[in-house]
Amino acid sequence: MIPRAPDPVRPLAVLLAGLGLAWFPHSSALPLWISLVFGSLLVLRLLLALREMPLPGRKILLLPTILCSGWAIFGFRPFFGGPGAFMLLSTMCILKLYEMNTRRDRTIVVLLGYVIVATRFLTGQSPLTGLWMLLLVALFTFVLVEYADETGGRTAGTNLRIALRMLFYSLPVAALLFVIFPRHGGPLWVLSSNRSAMTGLSEELTPGNITKLSQSDEAAFTATIETGLAEAGVLYWRGPVFDYFDGNTWKSTKKDEPPAAEPVIPKAGEIVQRVSLEPSNQRWLFALDRPLSANSVNYPGRDGTLRSRDRNRKRIDYTAVSSPETGYFPLTREEENRQLALPENLSERVLELAKSFREGGADDNEVLERILKFFKEGGFLYTLAPPEYQGDFIDGFLFGERKGFCGHFAASLGALLRGAGIPARVVTGYLGAEQSPGGNYLLVLQEHAHAWNEAWIAGRGWVRVDPTAVVSPERLTRPIDVAASLESGGIRFGMEGGDYFSGFAGKMRLAFYSFGDWWNSWIVGYDLSRQRELLRSLGAGGASRALLLSISLALLFLWLLAVAVLYAIRERARLDPAERLWRGWVKRLDRRGLGRNPREGPRDFTARVATARPGVSREAGEIGELYSRLRYGKPALDTKVSDLREAIRKFPWKKL
Repeated sequence: MIPRAPDPVRPLAVLLAGLGLAWFPHSSALPLWISLVFGSLLVLRLLLALREMPLPGRKILLLPTILCSGWAIFGFRPFFGGPGAFMLLSTMCILKLYEMNTRRDRTIVVLLGYVIVATRFLTGQSPLTGLWMLLLVALFTFVLVEYADETGGRTAGTNLRIALRMLFYSLPVAALLFVIFPRHGGPLWVLSSNRSAMTGLSEELTPGNITKLSQSDEAAFTATIETGLAEAGVLYWRGPVFDYFDGNTWKSTKKDEPPAAEPVIPKAGEIVQRVSLEPSNQRWLFALDRPLSANSVNYPGRDGTLRSRDRNRKRIDYTAVSSPETGYFPLTREEENRQLALPENLSERVLELAKSFREGGADDNEVLERILKFFKEGGFLYTLAPPEYQGDFIDGFLFGERKGFCGHFAASLGALLRGAGIPARVVTGYLGAEQSPGGNYLLVLQEHAHAWNEAWIAGRGWVRVDPTAVVSPERLTRPIDVAASLESGGIRFGMEGGDYFSGFAGKMRLAFYSFGDWWNSWIVGYDLSRQRELLRSLGAGGASRALLLSISLALLFLWLLAVAVLYAIRERARLDPAERLWRGWVKRLDRRGLGRNPREGPRDFTARVATARPGVSREAGEIGELYSRLRYGKPALDTKVSDLREAIRKFPWKKL
């Protein structure tokens, strides 16, 4: 065992609490038993300090060091940049707690705590993460100030104010360095998100999966309409398109279809939107129907789906251009056959119903109108809780209870259109959004998930057809009240603006995501292009790097000078008037070769001055006596600060 002086318990308790809080966000990526062991070690260390018990020796610590380090290195794959590296860092920090005997040891543990806090940015860079880290940095800085107060004479409140003041003084320096040195490229140190936490549209449509999404209030993406807001109309956000139907599920036959070689031709005003897409682990991007391009280089495939090169395992930002009346490429023979294909096991009743819409030689437009009339007047019910259709769900839905969600309607309409000889496909995406007061900032939630159809009409091209809008027109403009809908069995819609409380909650959520977009664009994504944009807004777009560096160094010097002046003023104000007068007089004597020894009292010092300069012996003695009475005498003594001030004013400096 290693004997030691008792630990100051207050800073140790705060340090252990800070380490626990810094560890907590990482605990979900590690086995539960590891978190329990580490938590127990923190509690045990506090108990040893409270009972003033000796710490274990290095021989005792050797075995847990080897075991924990070996588990961290060989028990996790990959080790570098993953949970294993974090566990090794945490092991070093916690075991160091058990040999923390000197001020140097304490400083090392606190610095390791700073590093553990910084590792949080490896798995997330949200505003809440930044706030969490700032609070922990303040906590560890407070611990440093506490340990620096070796006498223990200051209160916790005083040390906390000192720590906060230190952080305040450092913020301008940190902000200046942040602006001067932007990131090069993307945030390379960010680790992939937890895939199991990603939600969104899937790679196929089976009636029911969108129903589950529609009960989720998680964010799908946010968008800012930069131009063309008036042309946006009803907000259909296009996602994956499915052209293969097996009787139960709609799928895409070309999941990895490369972008088209040339852009589609817009037929109406363009809508430019800047989108921030949440992680989905999928390749497709979302944009207002119908997209022309994303980031001016990625054009949609022939089915109008925007796809990225890699799966979206982290939040990504892109700019998309859309045009509501865009015409896509003409159908090839192969595409037409694929868009007309039906499964062999499709019910005969469904095929007969589809063909009945062609009676009388109706053309494609008339067929489409008859099918939509069938949905409108056929007693169909739009509901979040449809019955479970056994076997051929198309047959059961069309000839049975006729209760379903958008997935049921889109899947069934697609089958009827193909059965009537009209090429058709299913489009999935989102419908609607929560909008800011100006309307240009939009928050799209998973509950806005939707499915609709496109039919190829000769002379018109691909035409959007939404059977849900025919059965329940309110779906286009009013949000679904999920709780009321599940309780009643049918769809219940909220008010267009919502009541006061739901409206307030929506505005707060919108403000939160708006701030998150700003954070991701200007803090997390601050790179050279953002720096140039910032400089242009400040009127310094043409400034050279050398000039910017010179200006930055000048600003840094001015800030440090201001801090030094403020500190001097604060220290001067903290002195009592007598002390301030005495120090000023002693300082002037020091410049004349009569400096005061720190061990000399006022009377000894003035006696030495009188001996060295007999011409001022009486005046020096009087000043020493007045200061001693004011500084150390009893309050009843009839001595005033004004007497000392007058004596110093009349001091004969010419006689020195």
